[in-house]
Parts: sequence; C-alpha cells; structure tokens
Amino acid sequence: VPSSAMLYFLVIASACVWLELWVVVHTRHGLSFFQGMCKHIHNAYNGDRSGLMAMLAILFSLLGRYDTFSDVVFTMILFRDAERTNQ
Repeated sequence: VPSSAMLYFLVIASACVWLELWVVVHTRHGLSFFQGMCKHIHNAYNGDRSGLMAMLAILFSLLGRYDTFSDVVFTMILFRDAERTNQ
C-alpha cells in the first residue's frame, strides 16, 4: 500500500470527522450531547446505551470510510499486478 495513499486517507478522514464534530457542536442538541459525553459513557455502564450508540456512529463512519479505501487500494494493486503479468 503506498504511503501517500494512507496519508491521503488519514487527512481526509480526519477532516471529515472534524467537520462532523463542528456541525454537531453548532446545533443545540448536539452541543448538549457533546458536553455530556462523559455522562453518556457512565450511563452506558449502567445499562442506558442510547448515548453510547450515538458516539459509536463516528467509529462506524470511520470504519466505512476505511473499508471503501481498502477496496480501492486493493483494486489498484490488482490492476498493477495484471499489467505486470500481461493478463
């Protein structure tokens, strides 16, 4: 995997997460959710997992971006190998 591709992914994924957090903080419900993040983690230990699931949405969006990125990189590797073996 080219290191430049990993760097591009890291920069773009980080920018997307920061932009999503910026939008969340600039909404009324999002700001109160963001301010009570520790409370949501504490509530998750006590059985109320609604806030924790919302926080996991960021993790799942990163996982989806990485899955798409790995598919594209794997396809690039397959095409390079096909060119090298003349298939």
